[in-house]
Amino acid sequence: LSYGFVQTDNPHNTETLAIPVIRQAKPLVIACNADGSLAHETLPPLRLALVNQEERESLFNQKEGDDEQQMQQTPVSSPNGGSGTASQENGSTTSITNRIISSRNEMEVMALVGGTLEEAVYDLKGFIQQLEQQRQLEKAFSDDNLQHRDDDAIFSLLVTYLVERRKTLQACLTCIQQQYPDLFGF
Repeated sequence: LSYGFVQTDNPHNTETLAIPVIRQAKPLVIACNADGSLAHETLPPLRLALVNQEERESLFNQKEGDDEQQMQQTPVSSPNGGSGTASQENGSTTSITNRIISSRNEMEVMALVGGTLEEAVYDLKGFIQQLEQQRQLEKAFSDDNLQHRDDDAIFSLLVTYLVERRKTLQACLTCIQQQYPDLFGF
C-alpha cells in the first residue's frame, strides 16, 4: 500500500477543511475521506455549535438522564487498569452529539459543510488553472532548460496534490448533495 498524498486515486487520501462558525474562536475542522464520506468523528463540535436553545436544553436533560442511568450500572474496567462507569469514561457532551441531534440541526450542519466544500472546490479549480497558466508563462520566457526540469517536477507534485485534494473534496460534496438534494436545489 502507498500512503503518498500526491498519488492519483489514493484510497487513503483524507482532506481537512476549516469551517468558520460564528461564536467560535477558531474555525471547526471537518475531514473528508477519499470515498466522499465525512469523518463522522469530526462532526460533533459543528453539531454542538449549531444547536438552538430548545435542542441545547434537550441535550442537557438527556445527558443528565444518561448520567443517572449509567451511575447505577456495574463499574467497568478500562484497558489501562482504572475503573469507573461507562458514563465516566465516555459520557461527554461530544458523545451525545455523535448522533444526529435533530433533522433541523443536521440540515444546518450539512448546509454549512456543503457550502464550504462548494467554495473550496471552486477556489481550488481556479487556483490550479492560475498555476498552470503561470507555469506556461514562465516556460515561455525562460531559456534555462535544466532549471525547467527541476521546476517541472516541483510543479507537477504541487498540481497533483491540489487536483487530488479537489477530487476528494468534490467526492464529499457529491455525497452530501445526494443525501440532501433539497439543500442544493436538485
